Amino acid sequence: MNNTRQSTDRNQGRRSFLKGTAAALTGAALPGVLHVDTAFANTDTFHQIANRAAKGASALAGGAAKESISILIPGGSGGNLTPFLEEWKSLTGLAVELIEVPNTELYSKAMQEAVAKTGQYDLIIGPVFALPDFAEAGLAKDLDTYVEKYQPELDYGAYRIPYPFSEFGCKYDGGYRALYADADNWALYMRKDWMEDPVEQAAFKSRYGRDLTAPDTWEDYDQLIEFFTRPEKGQYGSLEYRAPFYTKWQWMQRFCSKGMLYFDKGMTPLCNSPEGIAALEELIASEAYLPKEAFTNGWSENYNQYGIGNVFSTFSWPSFFRYNNDPAISEAVAGNLLSAPVPGTRIDGELIRASVNAFGWLYVVNEHSSIPELAYLFAQWHTAPDVSDRAIPMNGGYFDPTRTNHFKSPGAAMKEKYTQAWLDAAWDQIGDVIPDFVIRGTFEYSEALDRNCVEAVLGKKSAEEAMNDAATEMARITRRMGKERQIQSWHSLARTFPEKIKARHGVHSWA
Repeated sequence: MNNTRQSTDRNQGRRSFLKGTAAALTGAALPGVLHVDTAFANTDTFHQIANRAAKGASALAGGAAKESISILIPGGSGGNLTPFLEEWKSLTGLAVELIEVPNTELYSKAMQEAVAKTGQYDLIIGPVFALPDFAEAGLAKDLDTYVEKYQPELDYGAYRIPYPFSEFGCKYDGGYRALYADADNWALYMRKDWMEDPVEQAAFKSRYGRDLTAPDTWEDYDQLIEFFTRPEKGQYGSLEYRAPFYTKWQWMQRFCSKGMLYFDKGMTPLCNSPEGIAALEELIASEAYLPKEAFTNGWSENYNQYGIGNVFSTFSWPSFFRYNNDPAISEAVAGNLLSAPVPGTRIDGELIRASVNAFGWLYVVNEHSSIPELAYLFAQWHTAPDVSDRAIPMNGGYFDPTRTNHFKSPGAAMKEKYTQAWLDAAWDQIGDVIPDFVIRGTFEYSEALDRNCVEAVLGKKSAEEAMNDAATEMARITRRMGKERQIQSWHSLARTFPEKIKARHGVHSWA
């Protein structure tokens, strides 16, 4: 992303709102600073975003080149869409066709379309980190005109998408290129019933000299997982990921909480800094508190294994809480899950946390679609505050809360699936969110970092060797991509990091 190209002004209402909340929209204030509750009483405003989309599509439908909208979706995500297709058709006269492909193939299918330009997909539901590649390949259509015309209120208004999701989940190169549908930052999940056990509380305090509570720092967390690890009973302190593809995210949280960014101002990798090496050494040290499955589990295996009930904690997505808090799925864990902020690091007396937005999904309009405006309008309708409040809680989907109203004034289904306690905790953590590599070449950067982290975890390299090798590879990727262009993209992404981290690097002063 690059903010050198400024989006055009919206209507006067938006300009007035921006004038009063500029600090929040630039990330200078935590989301909770906004006073939004009273606005939710205005149900007319609540429905306007969806209504504008449906009316616009209905007006265009008669002269459209197609009578249906085709959407490329990742396997298993249909649950959020299928129940709403008839409603959309009744409002607009337009059918929707879902073209489902395995998660592992979606990126390649989308990039093939960028080359073939067939227009067979009007919309693509893709991962957040792929947006720069989709845009640079000429696949993700510039949506500025549609956003101006139909006012989805992505980054302003009572129902907006909170910053920084509204930035890296909707924009690239300073303009709108997507509609964000799924916030996927991690939280720490722990067994509440274990923590509230008086016997465990007394034993913990005797051993560590402090109360058994949710951790503030990584040192606190490491003590917790050490305490609850009892391999002779088949019990472990954590189910942290150590499998390929996932390990990088565990490292990112520890690393960034040390006040660090992925690159410096000139895009020199910082992974081989003392902080980066220390973060990897901490991952290696914590292996003693993980079951062997942690080294092979993907997300679904991790969800299922935690539900068995023999592990104290893990880091995971919002859907993890929703899944394991369901008594029909996990009798052992349901009702006993505590959601807490990701631990942090105290630097000069200041606690810095970093919750990685690992994955997340968004709508991209195919540049080669014959009905791009209609495709956009479906995406606006489906991600509107009222429709998404109903769609997200549906079973068999991927989407998690994104809009302000999902957290601050959830509907009955949203509140039932996530609980108000979880929604409040998730809202409070938004100010600590760090993005993934949402820059061009995302898969290459991620793979270089992840592979070297895994090699160190498996004992094939020392932490220092792994981070030095990762830094060398990442610098090489930057040169091949074109360093000056990558620096522009990185500077824009760096501005979406938490304020405490940006301040330590002077990001606001970067040109």
